Amino acid sequence: SDANVVYSTAEVAPSYVGGKDAMEKFLNDNVTYPQEAKDRGDEGTVFVDFIVSKDGVVREIQATDEAADNMDQSLRDEAVRLVASMPRWNAGRQNGKPVPVKYSLPVTFMLN
Repeated sequence: SDANVVYSTAEVAPSYVGGKDAMEKFLNDNVTYPQEAKDRGDEGTVFVDFIVSKDGVVREIQATDEAADNMDQSLRDEAVRLVASMPRWNAGRQNGKPVPVKYSLPVTFMLN
């Protein structure tokens, strides 16, 4: 039984409903730049790892430590909150069946 198998790659990768442009619009429309990070002028990219389950739900969300040792914790927290608020995705597929797949998404914070 492979009920607990999570794929790192699948024949068909999971995708945000509406594509990359729709995902960028969602992120831009829903991000809240943490005030304390703004006050310090903190910018950067937080890599958020998560699993897109076979029913498209985003779960097991965490900010990675990749390139983020000196990343402001409030930016990491906001990136995780933002990803957790995403609507269902199109699930990844293996052998024609939906499967859970690991996904990593960079969330970039830039002050204008």
